[in-house]
Amino acid sequence: VDAGADMLETSTFSGTRIAIADYGCEHLVRDINVAAARIARKVTDGATARDGRRRFVAGSIGPTNKTLSI
Repeated sequence: VDAGADMLETSTFSGTRIAIADYGCEHLVRDINVAAARIARKVTDGATARDGRRRFVAGSIGPTNKTLSI
């Protein structure tokens, strides 16, 4: 936001049950994604409070560490 971004991503690539299963942490997927969204929202809300410009948060569903075509 300091560089002028109007949209921030949660940056939770591989934050899916399939991808995180390698670590036995499937039960944490929701917590990880909710925490990432809250952090991004807090940053964008703080910037909006400073300058009045509306900003948005987008979730990342990006690549996974699994090949789904097998």
